[in-house]
Amino acid sequence: MHTLRSKLTTTFVALGLLGLLVIGITSYVTVQWRESEDEQARHYVRSLRLQEVRALTFEAYVEVPDAIIGVENDAREDYVRRITPIGDTFAEWAELAEDDAERSEVEQVRAAAEDLAAGAERIFTLVDEGRREDAAAELERVEEELFEPFDALTTQAVTNDRAKREVVRADAGSARRTATITLVTATLGVISLLLLVGAYLNGGVFRPIGRVHAALSRLADGHTDVRLPEDGDDEIAGVSRQLNLLAARLAEGRGTDGGEDGHGPTGPPLAPLRVETVDPAALLHEVMERVGAEVVRGRVSTGIDVEPGLGELEADRVLVRDTLSELVRNALDAIPDTGGRLELSAAAGEPGWITFEVSDNGPGLGEDDLSWIHDDDRGAPTGAGGAGGVGLRLATDAVRRHGGRLELESRGPSGAAGTVARVALPLEQSARTTR
Repeated sequence: MHTLRSKLTTTFVALGLLGLLVIGITSYVTVQWRESEDEQARHYVRSLRLQEVRALTFEAYVEVPDAIIGVENDAREDYVRRITPIGDTFAEWAELAEDDAERSEVEQVRAAAEDLAAGAERIFTLVDEGRREDAAAELERVEEELFEPFDALTTQAVTNDRAKREVVRADAGSARRTATITLVTATLGVISLLLLVGAYLNGGVFRPIGRVHAALSRLADGHTDVRLPEDGDDEIAGVSRQLNLLAARLAEGRGTDGGEDGHGPTGPPLAPLRVETVDPAALLHEVMERVGAEVVRGRVSTGIDVEPGLGELEADRVLVRDTLSELVRNALDAIPDTGGRLELSAAAGEPGWITFEVSDNGPGLGEDDLSWIHDDDRGAPTGAGGAGGVGLRLATDAVRRHGGRLELESRGPSGAAGTVARVALPLEQSARTTR
């Protein structure tokens, strides 16, 4: 059975799952995007530290030839002042290395810088000793053997870092595009699903409910020829069947099609029973499932008893189910608010028959209410146990269409011990309409 509740639950569960999927994908893409942006930022800083190493080394090395030619007397102090920060710069650069290749590159540049610093120190020592010609010769050797390799090594490091930064930038751009596409796709998916839900609610819920409302309005105006489509297996289809039964019953009672003059043909014949094989146990469990929420709210204890070896029933399953559901709801209405007992049972009756019983421990029905079921000219029950006058009348019609009987029985004097609603149906049912 596909009830409106199950259909809507399935729809909104699907919507919730899609929402969770969208959140998950968006979160993942956002994390990837941020990681790409962070990696790109780290590479920018890494490039700055590499350029800083080159700049500090070059600025400090300028003081070496100045010391030889005697332009500045404090060239050595200026060299030390300029070269001192390079240690911290190397440390920061090394921390930003992400793999063995980058770490190896840092160490190679560090070793070259240390060799160059050692060469500069030898030159300054020769100058201090007054050996300027030896210092000049040493300067040429240091520039050729140490400075030029340092320059080439750092230039290659800058080139490598620039290439990797381009890859990181491309990855970050791809992550941004992926995130944008994902968000747009997810948004369109949610909007599409919402439109589908809206279309379903309009076509599967609101429109049928509008038809029921219009049919009830016509019925209230006396037009008993109104009929609704009975296709489907949900609550609205059940209401449509019951309304058709009510309209047919009113038309039979008036002998007209609902015209104001009271003349004319009777209403259209009832639709044929949709006869199928029905498992009594499964039917009772389905009925109990439909009222599960009401049972929980009312703190009602329940029981289902099916006689072993009970045969299957040929009947209109939906019509019988709705009939038993109506009787169950009447029983729940009769049970005290403090809680009570509801029992459903199925047993073999006289040969070829099956009997369903719905019993409660409510206040029960009075004698006048019990006699209503056998008298079509009387009104609906008015006692404490009869909460569904129209519904009970329709349930009676449904049972009679199957060639069966509906009986109400109070268990004790003045109905003090509850009520039993008993439905007796023949096991075999021909596919016809019984008035």
